[in-house]
Amino acid sequence: MDYEGKICRPAFEKGAFKLPISVGCSYNQCKFCCLFKYLNFKIIDDEKVFAEIDRVKNATGKPEICFLGDGNAFHNSTDRLIKIITYLKNNIPSIKKIRMDSTITDIKNKTDEEIKRLSEIGVDILYIGIESGLDDVLAFMNKEHRTNIEAKEQIDRIHKYNIDYSAHIMAGVSGANRGIENAKALAKFFNETKPVSITNFTMLTSRKQKLYKDVLEGNFKSATEVECLDEAKELINEININTDIDSFHDYLPFRVKGHLPKDKEKLISQIDKMIKKLQLKKEVKLYIATSYDVENITNIVDKIGFDYEIISEFGNEDLTDKIYNKELLNNLAKKINIESMNKSVSGSNVVNSNELVVVSNARVVVFENKILGKAENREKAYEMLKMLSGKKHFVLSSMCVYYNGEYHIKNEETEMFFRNLSDEEIYRYIDGAKPFDKYGSYDIQDEFFDFEDNYIGTYNNVAGFPLNILIDILNELKLTMNN
Repeated sequence: MDYEGKICRPAFEKGAFKLPISVGCSYNQCKFCCLFKYLNFKIIDDEKVFAEIDRVKNATGKPEICFLGDGNAFHNSTDRLIKIITYLKNNIPSIKKIRMDSTITDIKNKTDEEIKRLSEIGVDILYIGIESGLDDVLAFMNKEHRTNIEAKEQIDRIHKYNIDYSAHIMAGVSGANRGIENAKALAKFFNETKPVSITNFTMLTSRKQKLYKDVLEGNFKSATEVECLDEAKELINEININTDIDSFHDYLPFRVKGHLPKDKEKLISQIDKMIKKLQLKKEVKLYIATSYDVENITNIVDKIGFDYEIISEFGNEDLTDKIYNKELLNNLAKKINIESMNKSVSGSNVVNSNELVVVSNARVVVFENKILGKAENREKAYEMLKMLSGKKHFVLSSMCVYYNGEYHIKNEETEMFFRNLSDEEIYRYIDGAKPFDKYGSYDIQDEFFDFEDNYIGTYNNVAGFPLNILIDILNELKLTMNN
């Protein structure tokens, strides 16, 4: 099916047949969400939906579960949902269970009789964005439901007709210093409402979000990743029902998943170990030299809570059109590190150079093994982005850490997949973001960026600073509390 926007599905439904029946989110006003930022909610024509069902049927697929998309498919009318599900089950008899995303308001807008009819035709789980256990946080984030009492009432209604729910939440959504409070409130809510599964994402803060204005104005302070891990641990500890949990921490990257209460001790132990990896020893300070966007790097490192100083920008060596090889990038990362040592760090108050921890990162965007540079103007930026449209490219980094007289280097690779881009989308991005100082002519954290279809690797690498390999190096050098 030719589809507008990004296709997403819950991790718990990775094996389901994803059938888009609408585009975007009917609400699309939450401050933290930018998934459907440039999409207007609309219904996909029945003919296209039925054609997709026929395609899967003719491919002799035999899925047992169908996940209806996109942002909140339960917003569709009951009659339309039943029409689609009936056609689906008649043509693919192997389908036994129907699942989809829903808002609390979507449930509220359906009668008991409608919920009963949907249950009888096979709807067994709704995925609901609960997000926070604190009502003031729901209101601040402009969530479509404003109280957890309201959410509980609607969940009780679907339970009455044997429809379960799976909860989506976000560690860090309550901001700095409120994670434990939020975790306790969420655990209480879940112990009462009994979700069959819980997906916990760490909230990413970027210029794309409406929330970013509150960050700049001082109305919201992001929680550190250690705070988010503490919040995830407290939630797991406080839950006393049988449920599956999958907890993503994309900044690191780090993930824990299991079944509660059976796996409680194991999951908490894994989180405790990661927390120690993120805590530098008291005497350790990082000096970071970069050839990339200082704002992006500051946003990433602040999220961890390291003691650091960005000392200057070095190594702006033009690698445009060169054939990529790892040695080239490693040499550049080391060159940046050496230059920073000679020019900036040597003037610091650290007497013994062996005490220094100097971090540098060299990053390139590569398409068909050739390094992409920066666009000189609007048309050059268009040409570069049009070249990447619908194709795969790579973002590659070399992280170099100087410590105790030696240089330690690790590499990171992320595969980026752009969806097919229209000329209108490309020019809208160029005119809004003016990405003429960006390698590859884009920045994943730009307010106007909405091109990625998927990526394999780490988000922070694409944003300019692969935090995961820095953490690995620091732990190998025994500079964290993990040692």
